[in-house]
Amino acid sequence: MAPIIENDIISAFNNHDEKAFLRVYSFYKEKLTAFCIKFIKCPDHTKDIIQDVFITLLESNPKFNSQATLQSFLYTVTKNKIIDYFRKASSDKRLKEKIWYYIETIQNSPEYSVIDSEYQGHLQKALERLPAQKRLIYQLSRVENYTYEEIADRLSLSKNTVRNHMAETTHMIKNYLFISADIVLFLVCIIYLLF
Repeated sequence: MAPIIENDIISAFNNHDEKAFLRVYSFYKEKLTAFCIKFIKCPDHTKDIIQDVFITLLESNPKFNSQATLQSFLYTVTKNKIIDYFRKASSDKRLKEKIWYYIETIQNSPEYSVIDSEYQGHLQKALERLPAQKRLIYQLSRVENYTYEEIADRLSLSKNTVRNHMAETTHMIKNYLFISADIVLFLVCIIYLLF
């Protein structure tokens, strides 16, 4: 039977009891850390994210009626902090380099081929749902490595039209992957789309 946090602890937490907060913290810290490290792969950044999660818990002052609502809140905040981390990474050169280091490390693991295969399958399904022109532009840009200018010349479009199609396509793919793929695969896909 899974350990639980008793309703009296939840009630005390709702009433800003410090001991209840420490009990919630000690109960969930390792669980959230294990969840987060699967995506972040960096213990230092994971520690920072988990600290932010508990700060958010304190600052937002939510009221919970059960362990399930508390747990759902904590995992949702953690997932959002992980996504924020990857968004930040797309514009932070040092963080991007650190992520690439960890990605290169995982590429040598057996799990990578499974994740890559699953990603390619989901990406293909997402591409099949696109209108023909968006699919063609995506293919030329991401697979055949044409520049936007080369695509515009080849298809008799303006460079801005190509850029807009790529932005819309990337958004459509992200939405499809978010709905159809699990969180690990979704984050791998986001990394691929950002870099």
